[in-house]
Amino acid sequence: MPDKITNDSGGDRQELPDVTVTDDPPERQRSIAALDESFRRLSRDMGPRNWSREDIYDRERRARETCLGS
Repeated sequence: MPDKITNDSGGDRQELPDVTVTDDPPERQRSIAALDESFRRLSRDMGPRNWSREDIYDRERRARETCLGS
């Protein structure tokens, strides 16, 4: 049975495809195809990336400093 995802309010359930590691080549191909299909169906264009890893770390550092009063 596929796993379920729920949001915090408990609504809008989505089923996750049952993707398991297997040595059976036909089953492996079906799993890969199901995963590829879920990527195709659920992926969205998020636009250009206008941030860097350093931006994220700086933002987290500033948030910690603000919370700790440093």
